[in-house]
Amino acid sequence: MSQRDLVALISLLIFATLMAFTISSIKRKSNAIAWQAPTLLKPEQTGVLLTSVAAQYVSTVLTDNPLKRFAAKQLLFRGRASLSIYESAVVIDRVGEQSIEIEGDSIRQISRASASIDRGVENSGLLAITWLTGTTSVTTNLRLDAVSDTVEVFTLLNSLTLKEAQK
Repeated sequence: MSQRDLVALISLLIFATLMAFTISSIKRKSNAIAWQAPTLLKPEQTGVLLTSVAAQYVSTVLTDNPLKRFAAKQLLFRGRASLSIYESAVVIDRVGEQSIEIEGDSIRQISRASASIDRGVENSGLLAITWLTGTTSVTTNLRLDAVSDTVEVFTLLNSLTLKEAQK
């Protein structure tokens, strides 16, 4: 075995060790908060569909620590999604991932953001939904595909939170 082969083998072992630590760290974080993961709603609990728009799911972070990703398994990866607003819930259907279903009474705030973790966009380019999962306040960030959908989505989401607050 030449010195070049030995260096390649050692580099491969170091890389494999680092990957193993990374994967175990993600699993450990995910398992530690799995009990706080959102529950899935039954279709009859969501009510009538008010609107559905195309979006990009960016992230779900802890509201008090916006640089820390909420590591529940179904909330880790960004990707294409559709945001559906129902009478009593919000559903984020992501391509290739489990849907995120947020009950209307757990939504605390609807706002705009320009950055989340490692993703920066133009000023107020993200829709931020702050909600409770268990006792933990988290913020889910989405980027709507069509700018024209923004006003309608904000109006419906705010009416949903106000309706739930008045109950």
